[in-house]
Amino acid sequence: MKSYAGTVLGRHWGWKVDRSATGLPLRVGDRKPVRPTWEFPLNSTPGTMNVAYDLWLHTRNTADWQDRPTDEVMIWLDRQGGAGPLGTKYGSVSLGGSMWDIYQGDIGWKVYSFVRRTNTTKATSTSTTSPGHSSGASC
Repeated sequence: MKSYAGTVLGRHWGWKVDRSATGLPLRVGDRKPVRPTWEFPLNSTPGTMNVAYDLWLHTRNTADWQDRPTDEVMIWLDRQGGAGPLGTKYGSVSLGGSMWDIYQGDIGWKVYSFVRRTNTTKATSTSTTSPGHSSGASC
């Protein structure tokens, strides 16, 4: 059984929130900081699952449910029961004092997954967008 419980901020397949309330979606080229803070409890036997942020990148500012993203970035904070990212591992990086393994896969668009080596149930991060894409955030 698959479950995709989530909170969507920005634009997600035709649905969007009031931009004045969230600032999302935003153009990556605007180089505005995104500062998500998140804390989540897990029971002692959560089963097979992961907790991740998802960013979908589009070349169109007006992307909607009909438009495929060009890229997706997943930031895995916790994984249990053998859950793993799409694709193959191609590197590692130290960010924010933690080690992350980087995977790349393709599902009709490129998916880049940053998988934290040690699980956490709390996240505070700052991300600054870069030129060329617009993004929405989901967690």
